[in-house]
Amino acid sequence: MLDQSTSTKSIHSSGRFRRHSAALFTLVFSLAMPVSGQQADPKAPVVVQPGAPGQPTRSLPSSTRATLPARSARDVVFMQGIVMHQAQVVDLIFGVDENTENKDLRLLGARISHSQAEEIKFRKR
Repeated sequence: MLDQSTSTKSIHSSGRFRRHSAALFTLVFSLAMPVSGQQADPKAPVVVQPGAPGQPTRSLPSSTRATLPARSARDVVFMQGIVMHQAQVVDLIFGVDENTENKDLRLLGARISHSQAEEIKFRKR
């Protein structure tokens, strides 16, 4: 049976350990470094178009703009339903202040109510 201290000494004293640890350090260091030089203008936004399954992604020019499809009757019905749902959430949250003294719960309720009210404004536009 090998003594662990003996086997560790033989591995550490061999050049093989130093070569492997140096290679590992180089690999880890290269992965940890930020990648630079990939973008000509670092201030320009990068637009990435994901590829279909099995296809690569593509980098598009920063001048790329989205084109939305025309609004349909289904879109309007969906938005109206969502606005109604969000209004119900605001109504439910209104009761939090009346039913609890817990400051954290009241704060959470206020945040939810505010965010839902902002969403309603956005969707109505």
